[in-house]
Amino acid sequence: MRTWTIALAAVLSLALSPVADAKPGKGKGNHDDDSDSTNGAQQHPGGGGGGPTTTIRGAGQRLHFSFGGKLRLKAGKLKGNFVIVAHPLAPDSTRLTVSCRFFEFKNATLAGPRLEFDAKGHCAVLETDGDIQKIHVENHVVIVDNPAGTDQIDVEFIGQSGIMIPGGELSFGNFTLATS
Repeated sequence: MRTWTIALAAVLSLALSPVADAKPGKGKGNHDDDSDSTNGAQQHPGGGGGGPTTTIRGAGQRLHFSFGGKLRLKAGKLKGNFVIVAHPLAPDSTRLTVSCRFFEFKNATLAGPRLEFDAKGHCAVLETDGDIQKIHVENHVVIVDNPAGTDQIDVEFIGQSGIMIPGGELSFGNFTLATS
């Protein structure tokens, strides 16, 4: 009986381990390297070939959503990490907390202080009964680094699943765009 318990505990710990869920190129680990994780991004003017790199970094909160990360736009490709966490004050459903990590970025455009991109990832959803669900999401994200005032964010669904942040100013936090 004891051997069975130890074996079951080992299998469960491996099944719940983030490493057991890792797939190459699917967002596990740090994406600050120069590996190719995107296709179809559009670079801002002057950004062709080996042109400049624009780094977008920061974090903030709007309503009951926290979000942030570090992204780099270079040679038409957007790479990096971006997360959104929702923690409703009084959930209207059985979803208590939602934590999303985006690992694939496409259709990026940068116009002045405004970055738009499509993002794919997955969310871990904590239900009020203790269950944890994993859902795949696709979103369109707009970040505005407003140098004269408060930054803005808007996150919309693409298709049937995603997480949504109504567009508007950040309650607190800051994004910065820097080109080098």
